[in-house]
Amino acid sequence: MRLTRKLCAIALAVCACASLSFGHYHFIHFDSRSAPWHGVPEKFDLSALPNNTLTYFVTDQTGLQLSPVDSYAGLISEIRAAAKVWNDLESSDLRLAFGGLAAPRTPQSAPSLEIVFEDVPPGLIAAGGPEVNAEFNGQFVPILKSVVMIRPDLSSRPSFSEKFFGTLVHEIGHGLGLQHTFTSGVMATSITRSTSRSKPLTSDDVAAFRCSILRPNFFKTPAASLAVSPCPGQA
Repeated sequence: MRLTRKLCAIALAVCACASLSFGHYHFIHFDSRSAPWHGVPEKFDLSALPNNTLTYFVTDQTGLQLSPVDSYAGLISEIRAAAKVWNDLESSDLRLAFGGLAAPRTPQSAPSLEIVFEDVPPGLIAAGGPEVNAEFNGQFVPILKSVVMIRPDLSSRPSFSEKFFGTLVHEIGHGLGLQHTFTSGVMATSITRSTSRSKPLTSDDVAAFRCSILRPNFFKTPAASLAVSPCPGQA
């Protein structure tokens, strides 16, 4: 009986700690070469974005090979739907807006996200992440440009498939500054991901995004601390 009670007590303690844990991770720098080391995340600077809006552009279809049952308009629609997943998060200070088609690597006057059709490493459908950063500003490293690369040969991968949609949401998440998660959210690998088109994000994905773009004191408020897990360094 004592052993059973002890095991129950341990299980309850683990559950209590788990409620405060997080699995998400951001692109991190360190502000010194010696201890104590302080992690500095990469993120978009809202003050540099017109109306707190990050504009994303898609390159033209040159060299793109689509499935016979697919279309370029359908692919663009899926990309916009995947971006909308992040745009529609409540309590978010960051918005995403489709800027239309653009030539690859076109310079922009404000921080931006570019979606291009280029070769990626074997075995991948797409890859993404910050490409150009500004200098550390004392709080974080501002992202000036992120790029999501999609394999141009999609002849055997219809853009309307569930897996492809999850990949788009995942890679755009990388473009927003998020790395892989240790949970089964959309920022997990495709093998361990448990999300779907109807529920594309988990609470861990939401917490990660909020940590990237919200006010530093957001998680100090009682309502917020009950709603999501704390950010690294903001427990």
